[in-house]
Amino acid sequence: MGFKMVDFHRFTIPIIVILIIGGTISFFLAYGFYPEKHVNVKVDEKCYELLDNAFTKYNRLQAERELLVLKLQTNAIESPDAVVPVIFSGTKEEIDNLISDYHLKINNSQRLEEINKNWDFDKRCYYRIVNRVKDGIEEDVVGSITDKLVRTKICGVYEISGIRT
Repeated sequence: MGFKMVDFHRFTIPIIVILIIGGTISFFLAYGFYPEKHVNVKVDEKCYELLDNAFTKYNRLQAERELLVLKLQTNAIESPDAVVPVIFSGTKEEIDNLISDYHLKINNSQRLEEINKNWDFDKRCYYRIVNRVKDGIEEDVVGSITDKLVRTKICGVYEISGIRT
């Protein structure tokens, strides 16, 4: 009694054909199961999934929004001869350089009064802060602080004993 060997070479080509046909059928079944494409959109830091024609409507709204923004920007443009009030701060030379560099037309000009060296340090500090004049404020602040210190001169050396109120 002997066993007869099975020749698997006869089954190779039919098995390959069956696998190709089965893979193709599986692909079409899976593709048919997901007929529509879902798109995720981030709006106001929240993620939404848009179904069916919602993505088309979303794209249309985005396009309308962009057109509206461009329209508003276009309407905001004024004529080249429009008067625009501008305030400059700086030294006279800096302002003159700015005017000449950008070919500005000045209709009205007003300068702040100069800081009087006879003013006390507190008044000079207040003036610089209110009028946003930065140059020299460090010296005025230090002067204001030292004016408030109570100093007594002992043997030619100043001794700081507190702050005057």
